[in-house]
Amino acid sequence: MMTDIRTSYSPKPIGIRNFDWEAVDYETLDCDSLVGHGSTEAEAIADLVEQMEELEAQVIDAINDQVTSEQASFTHKIGRAA
Repeated sequence: MMTDIRTSYSPKPIGIRNFDWEAVDYETLDCDSLVGHGSTEAEAIADLVEQMEELEAQVIDAINDQVTSEQASFTHKIGRAA
């Protein structure tokens, strides 16, 4: 997976520091991109990478479900044709 992770430091005017750093992958940047947050740059990057891995796993699961469904449909059609 190619990534171009860029970070920015933008402390918010609140007492919580968990959102001071943001990380974004510029390879996949669009209006609904994943954004990692953290109190440090490393935490923001780790949060982004975790979100990207979760999304990748969801996509793989969806593809596997589709393939399984299509295989079952094909097997059913072959059984009727025989």
